Formats: sequence, structure tokens, C-alpha cells
Amino acid sequence: MTWFLIILGILILLAVLLSRIRLGVRLSWEPGTLTAEAAIGPARIRLYPPVKPKKESQPQPAAKKTDQPQQKKRTSFPKPTAEDVRLALETLLPPLRRALERTRRGIRVTPLEICITVGGGEDPAAAAQLYGWLHTAVWTIMPALEQLVHIPEPAIHIGIDFDADTTVSSGKVGIFLTLGTLISVALRIGIPVIKFLTAYMKRSQNANPEVKQTASAV
Repeated sequence: MTWFLIILGILILLAVLLSRIRLGVRLSWEPGTLTAEAAIGPARIRLYPPVKPKKESQPQPAAKKTDQPQQKKRTSFPKPTAEDVRLALETLLPPLRRALERTRRGIRVTPLEICITVGGGEDPAAAAQLYGWLHTAVWTIMPALEQLVHIPEPAIHIGIDFDADTTVSSGKVGIFLTLGTLISVALRIGIPVIKFLTAYMKRSQNANPEVKQTASAV
């Protein structure tokens, strides 16, 4: 009995120590570039772009010519529409909010620096509508988000350029939390996410027979 209590105490201590391990991910991007880095305790691991091992230059064999045309690979995951995004927000935001409330601002977001410039050269009316929608989203989401997670110095700028044809963005985002907080959020949000993805795949397969054939082949 004494050895059982000792082993149980050691396991509880290890679980507590593991739950306090700090995890994080940091993203930084500019037009045409993206960098992603993960943090596990004091260690830093670059996720993207991947580190390529150095290889000695060797002559590559000539590619064999084939008469058969190459077949294009089809993605098994269908592209979401605006209606799918709206439905995802309505379905997943309530359980995500409840999960984050349980953490008591245990998630730290730093830095949060985002700059978006909407291009309105091709369609000024659509660009102005998108510009207004982004402003509304920021002023609606950010106050609620700051009550759920700790964001020391948020910096979000949204602009519009009627001389540019495309919308560009740049920024730096870092999210840090403990392993225990991650497990708690994942357990609370995991089942709603699985249910939504299952229903989403069924709707997409019924709407697009090609997606159904590809998913069944996989």
C-alpha cells in the first residue's frame, strides 16, 4: 500500500509538471512570405519554411518520357464557401467561448500585429464593402476576445487602396499557453469540431458528386 501511494504521488507530480509546460506558436507573414515557429518550453522549432538538409550535388538522371498524360490530383477536402464559414462561426464560436472562459485568460497572445490593405482597383464598391465588414468584425470580435485571452498590446490596422488590384496583408501573431490549458480547450471543443466537419463533408458530398467519388476512393 505504501509503494502504491508513492507511485501514485509521483504520477500526480509528473502530471502537474507536464501540464505546466509552456507551448506556443508564432506566425509572421508579408506578401509572398510566411514564417512559422513553435515553442516547447525553452526550445524553438521552425515549422515553415522547413529546414532542408544539405546534400552533395549529384547529377540527376534524365527524366523518362512517357506517352501517358499526367493525371491531376484532386483534393479530397472540399473548398468552403461563405455560407460554410458563416455556419462554422455560428456552430463553433459558442463552445469555443465556453472553453476559453474556463481558462480564465490562461492563453497569452503576443505579439498581435496585423495590417490589411484592401485593394479596390478592380471593384471599388466591393472593396468598400469588404473594408467596412473587416472594421465591423474587428470592433466586434476584439473586445470579446480580450475578455477571454490575455492580449497585452494589440495593433490592428485596416486600410483601403483604390489604386491596388489585390488585397495584401502582413503581421505577426504569437499564441502561448500551457499544455494543461491546451488539453482542456481541446477536450471541450473537440467533439463540436468533429460533428461540424462530419456534417460539412456530408453536405459537400451531396452537393458535389465528384467530391463524393474522391472521398470514397481515398
